[in-house]
Amino acid sequence: MPLACLVYQWVLVQRLEAARLMGIVAMLGLPNPILRQLSSKEAKIMEEESDESDDGDSDLEEERNDRTSGTKGKGEGKASASPKGPKAGRVKRSASHRSAGEAAKDKRDSGSAPVQPAAKEGGAVDTGKTAYAEADGGGREAGVEAPSSESASSDDGASRKKSTTISQAVHAADGATRPSVGKKKSAPRAKGIPINGKVLVPSIASVANFMVPLALWNVAVAVIYVVSWSQLHGMQGPLSSLNMASHVIYRYTRLRALAFGFVIQDDLVSRGLWRGMLAKEISLFESEYQALLYGGTPITLAGSVFNHPVPASTFESSAFALEFFRHQRCFRFDQSACFKPGDEYYEVTHHGLDVMVRRMLTEMTLLSQDDDKDVRFDGSRYNFMFYVGGQDLYEGLQQAADLFVSFSLSRYHAVTRMHLLFLFATCLLALLYVVFILWPHLARIVHDAARQSALLSHVPPEALDVRAHVRNVMRRALRGRGARARAKQHCGAEEAASTGAGAEATTGSPKEPLLLAEVAELGGS
Repeated sequence: MPLACLVYQWVLVQRLEAARLMGIVAMLGLPNPILRQLSSKEAKIMEEESDESDDGDSDLEEERNDRTSGTKGKGEGKASASPKGPKAGRVKRSASHRSAGEAAKDKRDSGSAPVQPAAKEGGAVDTGKTAYAEADGGGREAGVEAPSSESASSDDGASRKKSTTISQAVHAADGATRPSVGKKKSAPRAKGIPINGKVLVPSIASVANFMVPLALWNVAVAVIYVVSWSQLHGMQGPLSSLNMASHVIYRYTRLRALAFGFVIQDDLVSRGLWRGMLAKEISLFESEYQALLYGGTPITLAGSVFNHPVPASTFESSAFALEFFRHQRCFRFDQSACFKPGDEYYEVTHHGLDVMVRRMLTEMTLLSQDDDKDVRFDGSRYNFMFYVGGQDLYEGLQQAADLFVSFSLSRYHAVTRMHLLFLFATCLLALLYVVFILWPHLARIVHDAARQSALLSHVPPEALDVRAHVRNVMRRALRGRGARARAKQHCGAEEAASTGAGAEATTGSPKEPLLLAEVAELGGS
């Protein structure tokens, strides 16, 4: 069962990673000309939304200043188009960076397209270096080019604004592995989603975060099982001894009853019948008692179902050996009724259980061999059974059997405590797993989806219909996995709902961010 849980967890994690990667595929699946165009321009997204009108006016003023300075200074490239609408006023495209035509020229010269590095945590974009990402599947590997002084000076005064670049999505979201860029012929051999000459592979760290705790839990289950099995497997010997101690107590009770019935008989025929039963019971008791002390199988258990050899309790348990051979105490439950020093039976009752058992066997054997005229209820043979065997010996045998009961219960309680502690630890670790692994991962997925949709919203509407592009990418990603019909159903509903939005985008109106929650839902289905 733990192994089945591990396999099922692996399947779920793979499906989760596949659904998460589909959101990144939309960025990597953009046509190469659009990627080159976007990577050569910096898009700064301002988060201060307290006063939209003031921000819009300041942005328009800064845009006019940039356009004027760009026209007077260099005259290279076209000035950035003024944004329209209150929301579009928050996006600025730096005129100091190279235009799409220059990026295409660089592509022809060097075989790679420049990609802006991801923004630092401090807020402003690090313009110290310009990364060159491969434009197609057959290009050279990505290189690094030093920036020009013109691009470095274009970021003055922007340190107070949190900025990000379009190319951040190409560098992948938090926890995702960067797409491996290589030759097209090697893409089918890679395990991942091939898209636009690249292969998007799942993040090993994300898979390990989910699988390692469950794998460790499976290891802990195996260890608990081995320890429990070893402890319970060692219970066969003590249980056999406990079983034999119970047989000895039962056989001793029958021996007392037969001895009492033998001495109270009046006629010789009945006494002869009881004499034979008493002699047989003595031999059975002696066989079981020898097996209890020194191991083996008694004659009474030769054909029984539980035919496990009895271990030598004298040598297996020191407490048992002390009870039978070493302790010099009274074995009665009521210590006030014990024999006092100087009594006839004081010595025999205060030197261990074995002394009393051997004396009892001797007296009963002699009683079964006496003549009928010497068998009396108040005779010396039966007096030992009446005064000693009824309390000291019988209660001492019960205390010896309790030793095996206590030992067995201690083993069972140890296993029970271990299982309960493991259960509590499992519940606690499951809670920590949800709080520190599952919920943060889901939060990162939501954050990445919003971030990617915001970046996709900056694709020029006249260059590409983003919604149609996302639908096509998702359709290709889901192909061959049994979800093509469901993808078409979702895409048809989305196309009908986005008809008005597409018409608005073609007219040049500002685009709303494309939320990739729809993409995540489509991938999860």
